[in-house]
Amino acid sequence: MGFELHLNKNGMQRLQSRNPWLFKGDLLNLPGGGDGGGLAPVLSSDGRIAGWAFLTPEVDSVARILSFDSQKQDLDALVLGRFRDSRNLRKRMLDPDLQCYRLINSEGDFLPGLVAECYGPMVYMESQLGFWRAKEDLLKRCMADILPEARLVFSWNPDTTPRENIAISEYGIQFEISMGKGQKTGHYCDQRENRRLLEKVYFGQSLLDLFCYSGGFSLAVGKKAQRILAVDSSAPALEWFKRNAEMNGITRIESIKADVNRFFSTNQGEAFDAVICDPPKLVKRRAEKESGLRMYFHLNEQAMSRVRPGGMMMTFSC
Repeated sequence: MGFELHLNKNGMQRLQSRNPWLFKGDLLNLPGGGDGGGLAPVLSSDGRIAGWAFLTPEVDSVARILSFDSQKQDLDALVLGRFRDSRNLRKRMLDPDLQCYRLINSEGDFLPGLVAECYGPMVYMESQLGFWRAKEDLLKRCMADILPEARLVFSWNPDTTPRENIAISEYGIQFEISMGKGQKTGHYCDQRENRRLLEKVYFGQSLLDLFCYSGGFSLAVGKKAQRILAVDSSAPALEWFKRNAEMNGITRIESIKADVNRFFSTNQGEAFDAVICDPPKLVKRRAEKESGLRMYFHLNEQAMSRVRPGGMMMTFSC
């Protein structure tokens, strides 16, 4: 049967909650070698097969469970089925004219560690896991089945990355997408509906956009706000934001290149009708949880102090 993963008490609790991540503390045995790029059986405390997983030596977890079925799985058929389910779900849920959306949402689509986003005619696939990176041919076949006309871009394969930027429209807002050069997949599609929500509920005249990146939230209210102040520590991100603003005819913006905490200390007193706080990941591993919570608390405390009475704030974490 090859390599097996034997769950201990902690692992059984994780299994019962259908959490696909397995850590060292969840297993009675630790992998001593590779799994050949395939799926290893996950054995419950009574020795029965409770799922199938692949190893993840690149990250803190030991393995990710791809199937909770006791029957041996054909990997190609399993992944293709998940791709089809993901595509069918988007067809039912999304506006058919939407140009940018997340097609594969990792664990949310039962494909742990794999993300795919659609940008017009292109699909950008991203993963930090060697398991998926080694399955490029399988991923191509799956995409050809559900979106045969799509041009595939793999984050780990520079030969597939387009040299030119592309332009897409999101609810009437134009965005320039630079694949492989920005954060994650180039555009935060998972924030699309939050940007739309801000456009609907925004009132007032001023907006403070913290960690603005390419300016998605600012652009959502760009035609309403009389003043937009955007803050980010990345000069390329701010230049990208300016290009997006120009594409949409938005001129009432001011950008500041600064660490947000430094911005708070040097720009005191001014308040805004709306504040957006969308920081990058502050907690990357369990050991950083407490310090991360303190950072989130301080950051949001400072951001809330910049909201005018009767104003609004949207805050996020990842």
